[in-house]
Amino acid sequence: MSLYASNSLHLPLPENSITELKPVFDSVFSRYAGRSSWSLSDLTHGETSWQNARKGLARDAAGNVPMSIDDIRHDAEYIKLRRCVMPAVRSLFKENAFENH
Repeated sequence: MSLYASNSLHLPLPENSITELKPVFDSVFSRYAGRSSWSLSDLTHGETSWQNARKGLARDAAGNVPMSIDDIRHDAEYIKLRRCVMPAVRSLFKENAFENH
């Protein structure tokens, strides 16, 4: 049984872990706290790790296949790349918008 299914994910973190991880938690909360549940669902369900773990399941079927660590790494690399590339792409579009008018 998974930690989630056995309700074991709710064990308290040691104080030193909280101190160490607080910047990560703060970053996640600042980035995602304002999003709707549907937006967050679309975000997570569009990732490779989620889609691969649900292969062969009906859309409304409950799944219990663990996500692959390699798939999660793939998703993380894609997100990092997108965060680096998107500002440059937006900048190019802004520059071209002014040139064409």
